[in-house]
Parts: sequence; C-alpha cells; structure tokens
Amino acid sequence: MTTRSLKFAAALALAAFAVAPAAADEPERVMQEWYRLLDQPDIAGLAGLIAPSATFHTEASGKSQSRDEFIAYMEQSQDILANADIRHRLQEKGETSITMIVCYDFQPGLTLNQETYSVADGKIVDARQKRLAENCDGF
Repeated sequence: MTTRSLKFAAALALAAFAVAPAAADEPERVMQEWYRLLDQPDIAGLAGLIAPSATFHTEASGKSQSRDEFIAYMEQSQDILANADIRHRLQEKGETSITMIVCYDFQPGLTLNQETYSVADGKIVDARQKRLAENCDGF
C-alpha cells in the first residue's frame, strides 16, 4: 500500500470514528429536546421532532396513534401539560432507540411510565408507552 493510500485509509477511519459517536448520541439528544419542549409545552416544536410516518403506541389503552393524531391530542392537552411537572431519566440507550422512565405529575395525580422511542435521522419514528404505576415513589 502506498503512503497516499495509507493516508486516505487513515482519513476514512478517522471520519467514521468521528461520525459514530454522534449517531450513537442521536436518540439521547432527541429525547433531551423532546422533554424540554414537552415541559414548555411547545407543540409545534414537538411536531418537528416526529417523523411523518411515526406511530405512538399506548399499552394501557391498547391504541396506536399516527403522527397527526398524536399532535392533535397534544394540542387538546396543552393546558394540562402546561401545569404538569414532568421528570425523566434514562433507563437504557441503544444505537437507534432509547428507553426513559418518566414521572408525570398531572395535578392532582401522578403517573410513572416507561417510554421507548425509536429514532432515525433526528426524528421519532416509533414510540411505546407503558404505565408502571399510579405514583412516582422511588423516582
């Protein structure tokens, strides 16, 4: 292999290394922005984080919502969200998915959820919500 070929191969390896951590951090970055916007609540900003073909699944109801249905629900719930205290923490992170434990304090009730999101190209493509408890004890 020539010196030029070695330099080119090294440059490619370095470029791949530089991109890999950014891709691995993508789900966490998207979720940080998601919960920041949810806390405001900024429905337009949240909509910008959702892929056009995304689906939201809620285990408690057994129902799924399209992106548009979910955004409409969020718009209807905007007053409730504005008065809620939402705390979250990372449970598990993969290359394209992330699972969060989330405590929603909707006055007067509490809900503890496990939420798993699949992320691609900086957008949520799938979300699954599972209720863990009607309180946030131990959170």
